[in-house]
Amino acid sequence: MRQVSTGLFGWFGLRPPAGVEFQAAWGARAIQDGRGKKQIIATLPDRKQAYPEDPDLVPEAFKAWLNGKLGSWLNRNCDAGWIDPGSPETFRLDDGVFHAVASPNRSHGYLYVGAWMDADAAGGAP
Repeated sequence: MRQVSTGLFGWFGLRPPAGVEFQAAWGARAIQDGRGKKQIIATLPDRKQAYPEDPDLVPEAFKAWLNGKLGSWLNRNCDAGWIDPGSPETFRLDDGVFHAVASPNRSHGYLYVGAWMDADAAGGAP
């Protein structure tokens, strides 16, 4: 299943960049809490979503990456140590066929996250 990002569909987190072809995507509006080394990023079940919407159609490799590498990256504050909640800065993680972006978008409390799996990645959906 191949999707081209148009940026037109509703989404909690950051979308894959316009024109990018992907077979799976995930987005969340996470909460930033705390300061300095005590800052945490928490995702809420009702503020995240995936494409395809049917969990059985999301490639297992992407699910594993979300729960492993992406989760660890977010737990490390996107490898930044601390993320200024008022910043417009965007953080990026590229890991082979998997990609993620995160930004507080000057929200003063949220971290918008988006992740996707390349359209031509092996082991994806039929």
